[in-house]
Amino acid sequence: NEVRYRQSSDGGLNWNASMMLSTNDGLHSAFARVDFSGTDCDVLAVAWRNQVDPNDWQWDVRGAFSNDGGLSWTEKLISGTTSSEWDPFTLVDKHNVIHIGIMDFPYGDPLNTIELYTKSYDGGISFTELDTVYNRKSRFPFLCYDYNLDVLWYYFRADSMIYSID
Repeated sequence: NEVRYRQSSDGGLNWNASMMLSTNDGLHSAFARVDFSGTDCDVLAVAWRNQVDPNDWQWDVRGAFSNDGGLSWTEKLISGTTSSEWDPFTLVDKHNVIHIGIMDFPYGDPLNTIELYTKSYDGGISFTELDTVYNRKSRFPFLCYDYNLDVLWYYFRADSMIYSID
């Protein structure tokens, strides 16, 4: 259950060899979601949730980073807290900034989540402090970027049908 990467330079007709991005540690690495469509550079990033303990539901967010268009990758921890962080979405913009949206379970209840955001200006070497985008009962961050307008959007599902929200 590891995260792998393949690249096609001809619109999907042919693919390079599969590369493992996550560490083959026997723990689950899951739900890498990424968008490279906003970048025209060699900076790439892929984030995923990574199981901390095989007997627990705690997950951290790890990622792999490339500064050479995906030829080589470096894996590292992006966010590891005492809560459980799930299903990150990664986007790289035209300024080589890596943006990551994260769904977090800070209260131990999988129905009571918050939306977090962090970014890196240096190819994934360091990240900004986690910022809370939405702090009540939400799910599944999704980032979109308009290259021409240079605008980033952060979408998520608010569980208003189950819980009352402002």
